[in-house]
Amino acid sequence: SGTFDELERKKAKLARASKRIIERHQSQDGLNEALITQDLKQKEKLDKSAEKITEFLATHQEKTGSKGKPVKSNITDPDSAKMTTSKGTIQGYNGIAINDDKHQIILQAQAWGSVGKQQTLQPAVAQLKQQLEKLNTQKQTNAQTIKFTADSGFNSEANLEFMAQSGFDTYIADNQFRKRNPLF
Repeated sequence: SGTFDELERKKAKLARASKRIIERHQSQDGLNEALITQDLKQKEKLDKSAEKITEFLATHQEKTGSKGKPVKSNITDPDSAKMTTSKGTIQGYNGIAINDDKHQIILQAQAWGSVGKQQTLQPAVAQLKQQLEKLNTQKQTNAQTIKFTADSGFNSEANLEFMAQSGFDTYIADNQFRKRNPLF
């Protein structure tokens, strides 16, 4: 994992290590066949890793986070993201599901490999609206009757503005509610 700059540096480091193995091999030419075989296997591994990075950099675009800074990409699973959790940083996905509380069914669900939940709200709600339009073959219901709730991880000024325009009766906890309420 790494930003594109970090991956370029890692590729250069692998190439230097591979070159050092060849230089060592040439200086010990034929002295220890077992060591030479082991070195050549190590060089092959280094070259394979460098090639994997080269291929990844050539076929993928650098991802940026919510603040416009580059975020780390994972060569093995480029759709995933590094995310901070209560147990530390992990490579993974955010699983977002929108359900109908009254009927106990999931209306929209998706795994997102972005760095934060805030970035997933708008596309998830847009997909939900498409789903509801497909399902609603009868007369259009008043969208204000639909109540939409989300936890504080989705709270941002952009999301609040978006939800105000969505037509849903929206309730998103703000990030400071625990500080204001002594019960929390």
